[in-house]
Amino acid sequence: MEFMGFTTRVEIWIEGFPNLGQEDWLALVKAIKADFKSYGNRLKKVRSDFEEWQLFYNPYKRLESVVEQYVERLTKLDIDHLELPAQPQARPLIYSSAENGPASDIDAFVERMSVCGQKYAEALGLCMSLRLITPIFGESFVNLLIFILARAEFKADKRLYDDYRRKEIDIRLKLLSVNCVGFTKPVDGKKPEIREFLRLMNERNDLLHGNTDPALLAFQTVYFDHMIPLFPTQVDFAGSILRNSLNGIEPATVLSGVNTVKNLASYISSLLEDKVRKQVELIMSTRDLGWRSSTRRIGVLFGPGMIEGYIRRR
Repeated sequence: MEFMGFTTRVEIWIEGFPNLGQEDWLALVKAIKADFKSYGNRLKKVRSDFEEWQLFYNPYKRLESVVEQYVERLTKLDIDHLELPAQPQARPLIYSSAENGPASDIDAFVERMSVCGQKYAEALGLCMSLRLITPIFGESFVNLLIFILARAEFKADKRLYDDYRRKEIDIRLKLLSVNCVGFTKPVDGKKPEIREFLRLMNERNDLLHGNTDPALLAFQTVYFDHMIPLFPTQVDFAGSILRNSLNGIEPATVLSGVNTVKNLASYISSLLEDKVRKQVELIMSTRDLGWRSSTRRIGVLFGPGMIEGYIRRR
């Protein structure tokens, strides 16, 4: 009989009894549990020395993984270099054969435009998602930093700690070196990394609340002579609709926003003591973190990859 200890379970292997049934295994488990009373005090002693930790999902790392996934998909689309099909040329004659006539050009145009439309629709979803998520991504960095580095006496006062976490993001940033440990110098609110991030946060509100501002969203002028539309210049209307569907959330704009968050994190990290910065970077890069509530301690309990073994006996 062998007891095999795995990361998350224990397996019992018995050799020489190939025909064990379910009732046999249940009887074994029942016998083992019945024998616990013989070791009650020793079991209690061992358990009292255990450290209790709660695994929780790192919100910053979760958002980072989503942002990276969307950035990769948007970059592969390369929508800025997607060439829309030219409209079919006018023909001076009427053809009797569809094979040689303008119908084949129109079919090819419609098919190609449909493919481009699908790519623009995907780009729209990715750009909109990134534009909304990116500021939250940046804010999660600040909030996790506060969670990691807030002074012990500050965390001990729940009302004070909660009040700080709810303050406007610019106030939270400026007070980092005051309310947190590990900073070698205060956050400079005039730094471009801070100003660009705050601008990103402010612009997010228009999208988040669905604000309508024609001055910001306009892309085409058209005049009407009663019921007749008159465009100032010749317009590829279908192409114009597609190209301008990303107005205000262009790929270059949203990708720049991602870099803004990275620049913010880089700047804030540069203000930390070397030892503290390495600890923060380790925690930020870990998806599943540990929390020990009795000591209010955060920890990295497992490496980046955890292997669960399975054994097959021949």
